Amino acid sequence: MVESLDFDCLLVCNSNLELESLSKLQFDTILFVSTHYLYKYEKEKVINYFNKVEFLCFADFFDDNILFGIDEKVRLACLESENYIFNYQEGINYRKCKHVYSSLSKKYTWEQCFFNLGLGISSAFWSKFGTSLDKKSNKKLLKSISSKFNIKRFRSKKLRAHIFMCDGKAFVFLHEPKRIQFKKEYERNIQVIEYKKLDELLTRIKEMSIEDFCLCSTIHLYSIDYSLIGHELYVFLDGFHPSNYPFSYMGQYKKAIFVYKDFIGKKWLDKIELKSLESPDFIAKEYLSEKINTKEVKYICLLMNHTGDWSALINRSDTDILIDAFVNIACKFQNFKFIIRLHPTSTHQNHEGKNAFIRVQNLIKFMKLKNLSISDQKLEDDLDSYDLFISEYSNTLLDVYKLGKLGIICNLTNRRSFMIDYEECGFPTSDSLEGLQKSIQYVIENTEEAIERQSEAAKNYNNLFTI
Repeated sequence: MVESLDFDCLLVCNSNLELESLSKLQFDTILFVSTHYLYKYEKEKVINYFNKVEFLCFADFFDDNILFGIDEKVRLACLESENYIFNYQEGINYRKCKHVYSSLSKKYTWEQCFFNLGLGISSAFWSKFGTSLDKKSNKKLLKSISSKFNIKRFRSKKLRAHIFMCDGKAFVFLHEPKRIQFKKEYERNIQVIEYKKLDELLTRIKEMSIEDFCLCSTIHLYSIDYSLIGHELYVFLDGFHPSNYPFSYMGQYKKAIFVYKDFIGKKWLDKIELKSLESPDFIAKEYLSEKINTKEVKYICLLMNHTGDWSALINRSDTDILIDAFVNIACKFQNFKFIIRLHPTSTHQNHEGKNAFIRVQNLIKFMKLKNLSISDQKLEDDLDSYDLFISEYSNTLLDVYKLGKLGIICNLTNRRSFMIDYEECGFPTSDSLEGLQKSIQYVIENTEEAIERQSEAAKNYNNLFTI
């Protein structure tokens, strides 16, 4: 007998949903579709409220081609818009929701539809077909965040410009460039100027008899006000930008010249056809350690990136499925300590959401594993304490490689790997639960061979700086 695909209710939800609130929904059967991935304990809780439940995740309906196609269509539609980043994020969410709805409609039927707001769910789309479970308008909330977040930073009462002199030219950062690694000889000669308005800063520069200068920012500390200053602006890449990353949020940086720090950044900027320059001499080249310092593996740490609406290629379940896999593997290696290091901004309302930490905490309690925990240490302490690190993609995994610690890339997302540049150098990678388990087993049993392989991969990467 074929099971019925008719449901009383379609529920489209995100990780902000309090599962206990489902008791108020008086339905017999429910089609539960989420932007995040539900852990086993969460599914068990939902099942208690209904006679029949089918669980689906947004990621079930996408592959790399579909996601990249959405990203490109939205980018082109938003490129000339005044508020690019807001329209881009709204656009990719709308199109992803539209694709999910279309896919569901071909297979299922339902009587009523309810939905959450935010975290990948477009109220503009789902309000056509159902009722919101939330009171606050998500569109107004997102618009407020996108338009005020960076402006507030630029209009702060205390602004400090940092000036670097290099080859007779002054590079004037409009803020403290925290995420850039500078050569020590230049750090000693840095000049700091406090200012309230840009005109005041330009006057101070003139008084210092600096004729050749450029204004600078970084990707992460850029303010949308900078596009209005009427002066050439250099924007330095200060994060993780693989060569196969899409154009994505780059449309918000109006009239900018981008400065790359390595060959990967150059490859990416060339591919998406943005004007770029090689970093000036005061930027230190970030080589990877060819000497691996791990002697044996006892402590295994999962370094989490985070999800968000910075590309259609990113699904909000990406981090959940990696955590779930890591927890399952911890069950099989109970003589080893497994530690999950969550991203420090995971609980942000535009990232994993308010329940990010407590969801993982509850998962660990549910599993009752003595060898599994969440890190409460500083990043530096985690990197120093543990032996083997797992991550899908993150700056912290690069820190692992720079420090000479063992690392494994793990991409379970059913789309391109954002660590492709490092995989091509020879760094180990896995794309399945079984593959990750085998990779961990290999490193534990063949630590010396694993060290040799990573050392060779680091040499391959470092050699590319000289090409």
